[in-house]
Amino acid sequence: MTLPGGPITSGGLQETLERQLEIVSAARAGENGTCWIIFSIFAAAEAVLVDAFSSSDPGRPMMIVCIIGIASAVAWWCALHRALGHLAVHEELILKLENELKVPPDFSISRERNPRLYGKLTGFRARTVMKVSAAAVTAAWLFMFLWTAANP
Repeated sequence: MTLPGGPITSGGLQETLERQLEIVSAARAGENGTCWIIFSIFAAAEAVLVDAFSSSDPGRPMMIVCIIGIASAVAWWCALHRALGHLAVHEELILKLENELKVPPDFSISRERNPRLYGKLTGFRARTVMKVSAAAVTAAWLFMFLWTAANP
């Protein structure tokens, strides 16, 4: 097998894969943090816009706030979608590395390899909540824009 940096001997393959698992696991943890930062910043920004909407004059000022709300909510969804995509890539690499290293399922961090542990989790997945929140805020701003346009 050849990885960047040259060929790997069979004795060095195990250590290389273990190191890759460490690197990808750290990258996954960082990307997970990025997802939560994106979610938190945009949620706070939307709260500020809701306050601006509720205290603005009817008509054009409200419509401008709605347009800004729609734009920021769409940006929120796009940034979140991209970050969650990176997270999925890291998790797929972790799964492949765990399979290659024959990590026992009970010690695996992959959802697919350790269903017993992940089966104990209850409630909605955070990723679902993040995606639905961004989509719901976009829909709410669009509704408020249409309502404001129809009721000047």
